[in-house]
Amino acid sequence: MEVEAPPAIVQHFVQQLDTQSRSANAFARVFRDYQEVSDQLRRFQVRCAQLDKEAGELRHENEALRESALLQRNDTILKAQVAVAEEKAKAVQEELNVVLRDKARLAEDNLNAHRMLEVVRQTNKQQILELTEAAAKERELKAKVKSLNEQLDEVRKSHTLATSEVQSHIQARDKAEAQAVALQGDLKEVTQRLIEEKDQHLAKIERTNAMCEEMISHARQAERESLTKAAAAEKAAEEATQRTRQWRSGPAGLLDRMSSLSGRATQGITAASRQSSEGQSQAADSLAPLPPIELPGHAMNPVNAHAGCGYTLAFDRPGARVASGGDDKIIRIWDPADGRPIGSLEGMIETVTEVAFTSDSNTLLAAGTDKAVRVFNLETSRVRHTLTGHSGKVFSVACSPADARAAASSGQERFVRLWDLHRGISSQSKGFTSTVYSLKYNLEGSMVICGHHNGTLRFWDFRDNKLANEVAGLHTQQICSVAVGGRTGVVLTCGKDNCVRLVDARTFQVRKTLSAPGFMVATTSCTACLSPDETHAAAGSSNGAVFIWEIESGKAVRTLRDAGTQNVHVTAWSPLGRPLISLDKSGVMTRWQS
Repeated sequence: MEVEAPPAIVQHFVQQLDTQSRSANAFARVFRDYQEVSDQLRRFQVRCAQLDKEAGELRHENEALRESALLQRNDTILKAQVAVAEEKAKAVQEELNVVLRDKARLAEDNLNAHRMLEVVRQTNKQQILELTEAAAKERELKAKVKSLNEQLDEVRKSHTLATSEVQSHIQARDKAEAQAVALQGDLKEVTQRLIEEKDQHLAKIERTNAMCEEMISHARQAERESLTKAAAAEKAAEEATQRTRQWRSGPAGLLDRMSSLSGRATQGITAASRQSSEGQSQAADSLAPLPPIELPGHAMNPVNAHAGCGYTLAFDRPGARVASGGDDKIIRIWDPADGRPIGSLEGMIETVTEVAFTSDSNTLLAAGTDKAVRVFNLETSRVRHTLTGHSGKVFSVACSPADARAAASSGQERFVRLWDLHRGISSQSKGFTSTVYSLKYNLEGSMVICGHHNGTLRFWDFRDNKLANEVAGLHTQQICSVAVGGRTGVVLTCGKDNCVRLVDARTFQVRKTLSAPGFMVATTSCTACLSPDETHAAAGSSNGAVFIWEIESGKAVRTLRDAGTQNVHVTAWSPLGRPLISLDKSGVMTRWQS
């Protein structure tokens, strides 16, 4: 049975649902109302069932009473009972009518509840759809917010990077201005020096011209004397024709000889002047051969040079001192002749990775893992400068053979920096794509030779800030050390691939590859060295041996071993030819003599 709800009730119900949907707990109230309506519907259904059952019982009772009234109608005695029964039947009928009215009302309420429930369901569906759309919009907005935050982070990073770049450019500009001011002073000094040298050269030319004029005057005077003698000889030889002819030919020959002597003297002076200007280049091209060195054969008095691992050895230019460094942060100076300690330098904060003497042997540079290079004055044994600029460990340091004020270093951040040791500042820098683990100057001091982590050897001409050349794939693994010969400038490299290679610095071609059974590079700081005459090379091995190769044949001619030596890291050959010194993992320094 369907009952149509009044429009006012429906509108009121819709307004309540709308009000509830706008509130924060709209769904909770709707679900609660829906639960109450459902409970009330169940109660109505139970009540309707009870009333139906009572109505049935009353019908049966009414039928029974009617049958009993029919049976006893004739009986007057039962009239009163029939009347009572009829009254009861009337009463039951009235009750039944009431029950039927209640049932109709309950049915109507049930129908209204179903309609309200359907309205609630439709409202719930609409609100669920709206919530789904709102959630989708929320996710979209969150994604946009995330994207905008990422863009904001990128903009902030770009801004930070740009700010740092601007600051670095400003610092570079300030440094360049300072360098320009310094260069102006240096230019004035160089100009003054050139003027003085030019004045000296002009004075030499004037002296040479004076000597030439003096020689020409002497030649003219000799010519005049010869003419006078010739005239006297002609007068004295009138009686002897043959003798007169000889005297007449004599002065002419004398004149010719004097003129020839004068010309030769002038040519000799000019040639001497030319040779004085070209003497240095001719001396470089005509190196006098050194006497053959005696190869070392046995160890002499090993000493515990450092408490911990030893990483570096370096001779000064005359070969009178050798310096060593390692984990104990102390640089020790030794007499290579007898292995006697003659001094020590303190001031390093962390491990010493490499040391190098300047070309005048008055200063020593030490690189360390504390991102700095320290410059020690060997007369006072104190730090004169601390060179900072690397942002990582400093792996290598080298001094220019042509200028005692110039040095270079390489760091973990893949930068090579040039230093002005007089002022203690960085004069130039260059970045590379691969870390430089070892570097050296070439023989003329015009290029820096870099050994890279990827096995490439590069020649950096810092005068025009260009790569002069590179030998790619020289080693299949990291280049551990670079050494330069003191006579021809040949480059010796030692790689982690257990090979030692010789490269011609003029043609950039590989001349020799040196290896041997049992030779194995001990560490990334393994250092190979050349003999002073560049006929032999030496390198330490992880088995505690020192291998010596003859470069011409490429064969290992000596294998040096000592009972106390283990895992040799560094070898260094004295410029005097002996001794050969090695430094191992435990800090033991061994001198090898013939």
